[in-house]
This record gives sequence, C-alpha cells and structure tokens, in this order.
Amino acid sequence: MPHTPDDSPAPERYESLAGLPVALVWVVLLVGSFVLITAETAMPPAERWSALTTFVLLTLAYVLQGYTRLYDALGYIVQQNRRALMALVALVPTLYVSYSYTVDAFTWSGLITAVLFVAVPTVAFLQNQRARYPTLLDGVAVLYLWLSVTFHLVPNVQLPQRGGQIGFFSYSAMPLLLLLLAARGWSGLGFTWFLRWSDLRVTLLITSLLLFLLTPIMLAMYPTRPAVMPTTLELLTRAVMIYFLVALPQEILFRGMVQKGIERTAERALHRSTRPGNRRPGSWLPHPRWLSLLLAAMLCAAVQPLAPMLPDGRFLLAFLTSLGYGYVYQHTGKVTASAMVHMLVLWCWSVFIYDL
Repeated sequence: MPHTPDDSPAPERYESLAGLPVALVWVVLLVGSFVLITAETAMPPAERWSALTTFVLLTLAYVLQGYTRLYDALGYIVQQNRRALMALVALVPTLYVSYSYTVDAFTWSGLITAVLFVAVPTVAFLQNQRARYPTLLDGVAVLYLWLSVTFHLVPNVQLPQRGGQIGFFSYSAMPLLLLLLAARGWSGLGFTWFLRWSDLRVTLLITSLLLFLLTPIMLAMYPTRPAVMPTTLELLTRAVMIYFLVALPQEILFRGMVQKGIERTAERALHRSTRPGNRRPGSWLPHPRWLSLLLAAMLCAAVQPLAPMLPDGRFLLAFLTSLGYGYVYQHTGKVTASAMVHMLVLWCWSVFIYDL
C-alpha cells in the first residue's frame, strides 16, 4: 500500500535505515518491561514461558508494522492474496488456543468468540476494499473490536493469567487492526518509527504546554500522590508500557482513523460542494482540519469514562489533551509522535499526581 504525497508530509528517504532498527529497539524494550513486571509473580514455568512467547509474537506483529516498508509490503500481499490474509488473521484464534490451553483457560465458547473476534472486522473491512474514502462498515469493524474489548465480550484471558498485565484480546486487537487497515488500503495512518527533529520539537513543545496549562487542574481534582517514589527502572518500564498499551492504541484509533477519516470525508464533501452550479460553494462547511480535530477530540473525551485508564469525571481534561494530541498528529502526520505526547503527559501525571 504505497503512501501518496498527500498522506506523507515529507519524504522519508532514510526510513529504510532508521525505521527497522528503531522498531527492533522498541520490541526489546517492550518485551524487557513485560519480563521485569511479571518476574515477581509466582506461576508455573509453563505459564510463564507461554505468556512470554505469546507476548513476543504479538509484540512483533504490532511493533514491526511501524516499519513502513514492511507495512506497505504486507498491505500489497494481503490485498493481492486473500488466502494470505486469512492465514494471518487465523493466527489470533490459534494463539488463543495454544495459550489458553497451557493456562487451563480454554473453552469452546472462547474459541468461537476468538473466531468471531477476527472474522467480523475482516469481513466488514473487505466489503469496501476498493473504496477510497472511509465507509460505514469501517466504523462498524472498529466499533466491534472496541466494544468487544471494553465491555469484556471476549474471554478473560490475561498475559500472564496470574497477575495479568494485559488481556490477550486487548493486545491482539492492535496487530489485527493494523493488518486489516493494510488489507483495506487505508493510507495516511502515520504509524511509522521514522521521526525527524522537527517532529520531536513539536512533540516536546505541546507536551510542555499541556503539562503547564493542565497540571494545576489535575492537582485541584486529584491532589493525592504515590506514597513511595518509583525507582528509575520502574519509571522506565511504566513509560514503555503506557506508550504501547495505552497511548499508541488510542492514537492509532482516534487520530490515525477517526481524525484522519473525518478529515478525508469532510474534504470530499467540501470538494462536492464547490462544484460549479452550487449557489454558495462550500460556505457552510468548516475547514476539514479544524472539524476533524474538534470532533475527534470530543469523541475521545466522550468515551474516556468507559475506559479504566484514568480517573473519572475529566471530560474537559480529556478534550483539551486530545486537542493537543490531534495538533501534533496534524503537524507531523504520525501517530507515533502524538502517542509520545500522550505517553509523556500520562507518565508525568502518574508519577507526581496519581498512580495508574
């Protein structure tokens, strides 16, 4: 799925040199954080190794798709070969069977749910594979995955099962979604590990601005602090886990899909309204960039009370922070950059104000 000039804000000539090594470094950091966090939990060796193997496989499928050359090649293969796509999506229920059987959590109803978990969004996405703009079925596919995970409509299988850090289906949803986006031909997602200095400058600027403006509100709402300051290693593992388990999934969904989808749909409507013969061409439509930024931020803030990642009663805070994340995404075109802001804000607040 080659990137078009409109979808990529700047040529990434060095992506082939920088993208893959950075992706591999992230894999090592994420797997290392998982190992450190689960090391103190007592469990049978079979469960520990099975959880680690499953986590590593899902991590590779998740993180390596941020290497855009691999993502493009994968998209080309699954668009041309439906059997290859079916084989790849079938890995999720296969992993469920192998892991759940090891930890004595396998059920036949769970297997049926796992099959539906991959089949429903796959069918929905592929119904409009040739459509250039977002469709209603795209939203149905994403909503199905989100509802399944948020409202626990899938088996409660954790990685690891004892003292679980993340649900199996919650974690497998991201590589599955990225694969289906590649098969759908969704361009302009911005999931790339190639970040330029200008991207980092915008990231640090917006992070500083959000922390400066919103931290006083957080202190007024949640004045408690952790009793014991975490160690440096704990701070690092917390940052890595927040980035990959909270910030990046939300940015892929709300910025790469919702915000980008609204912008592209609004641009299409604006283009139609400015055709010759219209009485007032496009005068009633707000600018697509502003419209997508505001609507995506409102939607992100509206669904936050349904997610247990942050304290309740903070619609305004979620809306304002989402505006900041969306601004970074618009100026960099990369969900990995907006996710960095997302992670830094949550990380700072979790260390100094409340404990995640």
